Amino acid sequence: MQITLALALVFAIAVALFAVQNTTPVAVSFLWFQIPELAVSVLVLLCTFMGALLTILVGTGREFRRALTMRSLRGQIASRDKRIKELEDQIEQAGLPPTKPEPEPLVLPPTVDT
Repeated sequence: MQITLALALVFAIAVALFAVQNTTPVAVSFLWFQIPELAVSVLVLLCTFMGALLTILVGTGREFRRALTMRSLRGQIASRDKRIKELEDQIEQAGLPPTKPEPEPLVLPPTVDT
């Protein structure tokens, strides 16, 4: 986390230095969008901002998927804990000595690596 923050800070300083040193106006054309004169510094800052925004959106989607996975896994744990308690109560009512259970594999929902 700290390394990522430090790298982001270094990148931001590099972009700021580049923007300060490149103030020459240029013509910008993208699809049907045209600007006759725009400073290179403004263009670089705008592109950097758009990239950061896109990164945040992708990261938010990934975190949302992780939260859903965690919720699903917590539900599985709760239902299995409930089942274990029911089985322990049945064993206790039957008067049988408790045995060591075999571990049941945990089924993970499918994930998409991005």
